[in-house]
Amino acid sequence: AESYTVTIASKQFKKALGVESYDEAKYAEHVAKIPALSIKADKETVAAGDTVTLNVDISNVTGFENAVLSGVSATINYDSEKFEYAGCKIIGKTAEEEPYAISDNAAFKPGVAKAVFVFDPKIVHEMKDSSVMEISFKAKAEGEAEFSLADTFTAGNNDNFVSLFEGEKIIVLDSADLLFVNTDAVKITVASEAVEAADEANAEDAVADEDVVADEVTDEVAEEETTEEETVTDESTEEATDVVDEK
Repeated sequence: AESYTVTIASKQFKKALGVESYDEAKYAEHVAKIPALSIKADKETVAAGDTVTLNVDISNVTGFENAVLSGVSATINYDSEKFEYAGCKIIGKTAEEEPYAISDNAAFKPGVAKAVFVFDPKIVHEMKDSSVMEISFKAKAEGEAEFSLADTFTAGNNDNFVSLFEGEKIIVLDSADLLFVNTDAVKITVASEAVEAADEANAEDAVADEDVVADEVTDEVAEEETTEEETVTDESTEEATDVVDEK
């Protein structure tokens, strides 16, 4: 988002690269070289009462071949009039691999939820491009809503971060020069009962239309087979008549 790119990233960018002014092209080049945090939803349309799950993804993991993942913090902006926070969990871990600590706050700020987990340093979790955490919200009112990662790195709060173990060293990617936070909004529509009923009716009509087409195709095939059989019969009759006439 523009606020992230211009206000936050510019300061971190200037500090990290030792430049005096923000340069969008140079920042884009820099971003291509650092890990990124983003979210994606498991569905685009839900009904009131349904749950939508956002996957928190880590990507562009380069330069950390000797490091392992130790924790992640993700802070989500959401429309609290249309959705309510429903919980979080870590993806793809066995009971023995569960986080050493996990914490979430449904009201970190108005319309903002935050989830954090930290792994036990004795357990190795490979640092790779992957979905690492699920954050769920339950729909409660119809309309379109947006979800996005918070665009701030606030002192002491660290709205978003990725932490790593590299040997005995702990590395925390908690600033714009170290971690790119993709703040693109994920849009979810909470459909009304009327819309949902219409969609179901349309789906039923589509199935019915497919059945009609299938029946028509079957009838056409049957007619073609009947015509072919009649043609063969006529040809056989003509051949028999010719034979009788020759005799």
